[in-house]
Order: sequence, then structure tokens, then C-alpha cells
Amino acid sequence: MAGIVLVDPFKGGAIFMDFPDAFAQGKHKGRLYRWSFHEYLGPLFLRKDGEPLVRQPGEKSGAWMAFGRWQKTRSRKQERS
Repeated sequence: MAGIVLVDPFKGGAIFMDFPDAFAQGKHKGRLYRWSFHEYLGPLFLRKDGEPLVRQPGEKSGAWMAFGRWQKTRSRKQERS
């Protein structure tokens, strides 16, 4: 998990701002899918400009096949580390 702690100099409070753990992309049947990934929240599929898709892919979408292949590769790399 990556993030920073922001402290309010006027009220003395603090908040933790979390960032995605990874950005990735993958292809399925010639279509390119992009996403950001957070360990706790999972993937957030993105448009070409990096903004979130208004409608996230459904469970039968090829986006999940592309994400699944990336996730397996990522898991293997983490096991070797």
C-alpha cells in the first residue's frame, strides 16, 4: 500500500491519502484494457486518458481475462521476491 499522511496545520488533524499499488494494461482478443489496481479494492478500469470508465466492465467482459492474466504474472513475480 502506497500513500502519504496529510496534516492540517490549522486544526491539527491528519488524513491518510492512499494511492493505487499498480497501473497496468492487457489485451484480450485484440482489445486493449487499462486499469489501476489497489490491493484492498481491486481493479478500476480506465479510459485511454487515465480517467475511470463511467461503466466498469461486466463479469463476462474480456477485460477480466486480461486482468486475470496480469494478476497471475504479478503474483508469480511477488512469490519470487
